[in-house]
Amino acid sequence: MPLECSNYKKCPFGRECKTDCIIYSPFHCKRRDRSPGACNGCTNWRHCRFNKYKYSPEDAWNDYRYTLVDSGQGVNLTVKQAKDIADVIAPLLKQGLSPYQILASHPELGISEKTL
Repeated sequence: MPLECSNYKKCPFGRECKTDCIIYSPFHCKRRDRSPGACNGCTNWRHCRFNKYKYSPEDAWNDYRYTLVDSGQGVNLTVKQAKDIADVIAPLLKQGLSPYQILASHPELGISEKTL
C-alpha cells in the first residue's frame, strides 16, 4: 500500500492519513516529481512506497485520439434543442450582451462559450 503522508508516524490516522488531515504533508519523490513526472526507469520501482506513475505512450495516444475524435464530432443537439437555445440567446445578443454574460446568467443552456 503506498504511503500518502510523510508524517504518518506522528499522525493519529497512521498509514491511512489523507489530505484532510491537519498535519498532512505529501511525500516528494525527486525522480517522479520532476520532468517527465513518471517512474519509468527507476531502479527502486519494486521497493518504492510512494504513489507510482508509469508513462505509457499507448495510453497517452489513446487518450489523445479519444479527445480529438470527441471534440471533432461537434455539438450533439436536436433541431428543437438548437431552436430553444437560439430563442434564448438571440434577443440577448441583440441587446449587446457578451456570450460569457449570457452563459453566466443562463447555466441551464448547458453549453460552453466556445460552442456558443
